[in-house]
Amino acid sequence: MALVSTRTATMRKRILAVLRACPDTSLSTAEICNRAGYNNFEHHAYVGPQLRALARIGVITQTERPPGGAARWQLNSADQTDTAFNAAVEKDPNR
Repeated sequence: MALVSTRTATMRKRILAVLRACPDTSLSTAEICNRAGYNNFEHHAYVGPQLRALARIGVITQTERPPGGAARWQLNSADQTDTAFNAAVEKDPNR
């Protein structure tokens, strides 16, 4: 079983804190970056891939966007406890 790095875990916590603060709203990647304190380089290099990884394991969802519009994300409406999050991460071998 591979472990998620400390850096990845910290980034995911910051991303999820932003999304948990707006549970009924989808936010663009840029909005998430601004609220979490990430810059434009981090947006493309780190935050985008982590958002896609969190969506793959079912913790967040990518909402519909207009053609040419920014990707938008929100929490999955399922169980959002730490136990459920850890189980989702453990279930995906590629994290």
